[in-house]
Amino acid sequence: PKDFSSNGMNITLTDEFVKTDIENYTVAYDSKNVAVFALKEAFALADGFQDYTLEQYGNLVLQNNNLSASKLQNLEGLTEFEYEFTNPDTKDTYKYFSFVYKADDAFWLVQFATLTENADEYRSKIFEWAKTVSFNYPTSNSV
Repeated sequence: PKDFSSNGMNITLTDEFVKTDIENYTVAYDSKNVAVFALKEAFALADGFQDYTLEQYGNLVLQNNNLSASKLQNLEGLTEFEYEFTNPDTKDTYKYFSFVYKADDAFWLVQFATLTENADEYRSKIFEWAKTVSFNYPTSNSV
């Protein structure tokens, strides 16, 4: 196991993963068979956003990304949804396991992607990794 930390999000993966930059994501990690894409959406984005429940946020993500075929579900103590995406350039089809979290100042969407033919093999590992996600923010010492 290897711990990664970025922008207040912590996750335990394996040493096969390396941090990488992916446009439009807060942080991403890549390995030979699984990629992780994390997006932080601050409560400051919209009035009342901090009052949303995890389910409301998850359903908003589904709606905004036209993923009406996917359903938000609670599995193994996690709030998640799954979908497939075919890369138009390579024609490879990926299975996405997407988890939503609520931290002190933002919602997080953490997605694990693997080729569809590898999804069954990696499913339990992905859920194990998703359970390690935590958030810490520096506390200010105000006097």
